[in-house]
Amino acid sequence: MLNLIIIGAPGSGKGTQAQLIQEHFGLRHFSTGAQIRREIAAGTEIGNTVKDCVERGELVSDELVNKIVESAISQDTQGLIFDGYPRSLAQEEVLDALLKKYHETPIRAFIYLDVRKELLIERILERGKTSGRSDDTLEVFEDRYKAYLEETAPLIDSYRKKGILVEIDGNDTVENIYADHIKPLMESYLK
Repeated sequence: MLNLIIIGAPGSGKGTQAQLIQEHFGLRHFSTGAQIRREIAAGTEIGNTVKDCVERGELVSDELVNKIVESAISQDTQGLIFDGYPRSLAQEEVLDALLKKYHETPIRAFIYLDVRKELLIERILERGKTSGRSDDTLEVFEDRYKAYLEETAPLIDSYRKKGILVEIDGNDTVENIYADHIKPLMESYLK
């Protein structure tokens, strides 16, 4: 079983790359953001609890996100690509404990898509034209980007110290990033 984390700022393309890994290599893409949006759309108790928070671009509580992640890990049999989790050092500890509890399979790689801020903004605004997502605005991006820098960016150093950080220049096209970086990386892990 292979477990990966793919991380980057909002608009970095992590969800797109995770989808490509899922399609070509069979790992399941688990996006906490997508799961939360599904909960909101379905009008579930969780969805109603977090709806206003998400629309303002704020992060959902660790307690709630950890429950969603535990459910996914406990049901997994192939390996997961975590997209949007962990987002803090505290969540990193929870993830490590959950993987040990259910599978004895640690994270193999922490894939960091490094993208310059101007391109992130361009991508978010472009995505906002077609996504229908209420959080694809410049104002919400700025709040999410600030939260990313404060809470999530420290994970990069943590995973670097663990020796599993893979830094990828995410300023290229989706196709080139996948072909030049992601695909060869996955092939090396699955030999």
